[in-house]
Amino acid sequence: MLTFYANSIAWVIPALEIIISLLLITPKWQLTGLYASFSLMAMFSAYIVAIINFSEYIPCSCGGVLQNMSWNEHLVFNTVFLLLALCGILLHSKSNKAQTNP
Repeated sequence: MLTFYANSIAWVIPALEIIISLLLITPKWQLTGLYASFSLMAMFSAYIVAIINFSEYIPCSCGGVLQNMSWNEHLVFNTVFLLLALCGILLHSKSNKAQTNP
């Protein structure tokens, strides 16, 4: 599905993940990092949905930490982490409101 872009994606995604990690550990940029991590996980989840439902060829999930998961299990895993990112965004926003309105 993304074969044409594979070389670019192989460099861009890890670079984005490193940048997002740096945002998350910097208090001033944490909310931006939470939105970025949520967005990246949402895009990857959409890709998994497209693979499962619309692709004639389902690639192996070879390599990586999650190599023993099926694509459906991976989608559930991603959904859990999407919800965690959303909780982080909501808690961060609530915390900022509490600090500005004593």
